[in-house]
Amino acid sequence: PFTTTEIRALLTAAREVSPTAGALFRLWAQTGMRAGELSGLQAGDFDWERGTVTVQRTFDFERSDGAWVINGEFFDENRINAKPKRDGAEIWILKSGGGWVHPVHIHLTEFFILSRNGSPPPPLERGRKDTIVIGSDRGDVKILLPLPANFHAVPRPVAGRFVFHCHNIEHEDMRMMAQFEVQP
Repeated sequence: PFTTTEIRALLTAAREVSPTAGALFRLWAQTGMRAGELSGLQAGDFDWERGTVTVQRTFDFERSDGAWVINGEFFDENRINAKPKRDGAEIWILKSGGGWVHPVHIHLTEFFILSRNGSPPPPLERGRKDTIVIGSDRGDVKILLPLPANFHAVPRPVAGRFVFHCHNIEHEDMRMMAQFEVQP
């Protein structure tokens, strides 16, 4: 691994080449993303100067009146909980209180864990994920959700409605699910 001094030198060199390169390098260093996975980020969703994604959403997976909900609501097929833009990225904070564990699964795309309980993710949580356990002693996570313009390895739609939900079958059956609609 690079030392802090080496990383600062690389960031400085990248910034001198271009502010965009410096921002992309910072994002790569934080997430471990491959260069090709950064190509879907565009200026509208990414603060190129600071190297940060500009859209952040929070989803609370919780129990309310004996039922499992996200942000206090059951799944409703007519409600869209988020409208991210295609060819961009968002940061989602996934939270769970009450001592319950929720393996959260997000359809369509893989994501990267930026932090768990405010600290860098442990080694086994680095790299692409499509499901992450939150709650109880595991705590909360902050994830980077890239929404590429195209999927090359496994062709699939890049716009439309997709769900995310708790993968505990009892929770899923009780409609602990929400949906996002990727905008063109």
